[in-house]
Amino acid sequence: MALRSLLLIVGLLLCGNAFAESQPPSPRPFESSQNKQSHTNNSYQQPADNQRGTENHPLFRKSSESEKSPEHTEQDRQERNEKATNERSLVTWTIVMSCATIALALITGALAFFTFGLWKETKVTSDRQAKELRKIERAFVYLEGFDQEMAGTGEDTRLTLRPLWRNSGNTPTLDMHVWVNWCLNKGMLSIGFPYDFKSSYGQRFFLAPKAIEGSEFIEIPANDVDEAIQASSEGGEGTKKQIYIWGMVTYYDIFGQKQHFTKFCYRVDFGAAEGKHIRARFVQWGSNNRTDNTPDEYQEFNH
Repeated sequence: MALRSLLLIVGLLLCGNAFAESQPPSPRPFESSQNKQSHTNNSYQQPADNQRGTENHPLFRKSSESEKSPEHTEQDRQERNEKATNERSLVTWTIVMSCATIALALITGALAFFTFGLWKETKVTSDRQAKELRKIERAFVYLEGFDQEMAGTGEDTRLTLRPLWRNSGNTPTLDMHVWVNWCLNKGMLSIGFPYDFKSSYGQRFFLAPKAIEGSEFIEIPANDVDEAIQASSEGGEGTKKQIYIWGMVTYYDIFGQKQHFTKFCYRVDFGAAEGKHIRARFVQWGSNNRTDNTPDEYQEFNH
């Protein structure tokens, strides 16, 4: 379409040029005035026979340029063909470059999409591995058991307990506090038992990786111990007096994301093997045995 338009414009220009060349030149103003004056001055003179002109205007024929030779015509045709070929090549390469640019844009977009997906998957995997590593390496504290000592005899037997805390993690604890309390209760502890403590601050504590340490001693008076021992010998699980001991520890790990806690509650029973002294035995009791990883809806009551 562009080639046809260009050829049409060239043809119009050539036609206009030929038409302009075929027209006689207009007389100049100076020559016209001179001719007029000369005609006025010599109007009374008779023109000579050989000076007489015709009534018609003289024909002026301007010789046009000689027609082009066959060699020039062939050269023009070759130039036009070459120009048309170059234009077609230019259009073709423009289309090819446009298609290549579009293809490159699509490939770049696809590469960006897959790169983003790979980055997202790598981030998810990295976060999962970091979370698993924190679970393995972080401090985890729980009650290992009790050191116990029963001093005195008969009704003067006193029980001294010392809770033992263990850190099973590979990193130390931070800002650790310990609370422990006990009571002599008739029958079993109710489900809504408060498990409160005498101090709101607790004992400041620290545990190194894989360490076991004891917190403060708990002394249970002889009278309460004697009642519990007599109740153990009499039976009557739901009505006898029994000693319960409970506690809690809170701490942070070195990753510092949240505060952890561990709670416990044990019932203290008394008994002795044949020929042995009476000793305390600890039985896990109630739903207060849990950690921060235990679901809140866990309300199982252990008997």
